[in-house]
Amino acid sequence: ASDETPARRAGPGSFFKGVQPSLVGVIPYAAVNLGMYDGIRKYYQTRTGQERVPKSVALIAGSLSGICGATVTFPLEVRRDKHKHV
Repeated sequence: ASDETPARRAGPGSFFKGVQPSLVGVIPYAAVNLGMYDGIRKYYQTRTGQERVPKSVALIAGSLSGICGATVTFPLEVRRDKHKHV
């Protein structure tokens, strides 16, 4: 039985057990991150009248949107980790 692989022991579905909890955290993060980034870029374009967004502004927009995405979805990560260790 030492040569028994997880796929044989629990079936191929055992490799995908953690996918759903991971998606619960990734999808909201991506939505907040991309939504904020796009919103900040459009705000800059509206305020300045420029079509092109400078790299420095894109860097700031990406940083702020990443911080917001992580802050909003952190409780989901905590819940996922607690559930994983039960």
